[in-house]
Amino acid sequence: MKIWCLRCGLEEDLCLFAVIGWMIWAERNKSLHGGVIRDHFAVYDASLVFYKDFVDLCLSPTLPRHVATFCWKPPEGDLLKLNVDGACCVPDRKMGLGAVVRNANRELMGVMAKPLIRCLSPKAFEALAMIASCQMEIDVGFTRIIIESDCLEVIKAINRIEFDMSIEGELIEELKELLYRFVFVSVQHQPRTCNFVAHQLAKFALSCNEICYRMEEGSSWLHSYLQNDLRFLHCIDE
Repeated sequence: MKIWCLRCGLEEDLCLFAVIGWMIWAERNKSLHGGVIRDHFAVYDASLVFYKDFVDLCLSPTLPRHVATFCWKPPEGDLLKLNVDGACCVPDRKMGLGAVVRNANRELMGVMAKPLIRCLSPKAFEALAMIASCQMEIDVGFTRIIIESDCLEVIKAINRIEFDMSIEGELIEELKELLYRFVFVSVQHQPRTCNFVAHQLAKFALSCNEICYRMEEGSSWLHSYLQNDLRFLHCIDE
């Protein structure tokens, strides 16, 4: 099985399969020792969250002690910067997609918080966050953009020339098609510290009942996170 997965480019699926198997084994041991076991949906959801945390830890660059040196930076010239992220609430079986767009003057151009009532793999909901965000940019006429995400797994999948053979392959290919519609686009990986506002929007989406768009404005709590980015940036500039 391992040989087949690796030959087809499905190493990520094999890793997730191993995590799910390990979670099932842990539940079996709890049952043998009189513990309270979770239903199979809860075990699967917990496996997805554990796997995403594991992948982020393995793939993200090691951060030094002075984490503030890794902060959001504005784009140059007439480019816009789109930061995207996804979040998952296992007990509610709900996903949140978040995005924020800013220009070279560090001004807010738009935000998105989109809830989804389902639970998919970490790679899938990160790809969905990017798809929804790109569609938002295309709909409002933004054509020159830098996209940043803290999910290196999706970034690598986008940059592969060959068709993505993983379970999330169709989402990756849909995302590639959307990217061709921009006049200029650059997709980059950044650590979570550079993607903090998008992450907070994704978490906010978990509490929403419908998709939330705002252009050139935002709530007070959102502005506090935006100001934090600017304060970190000001410290670096000095």
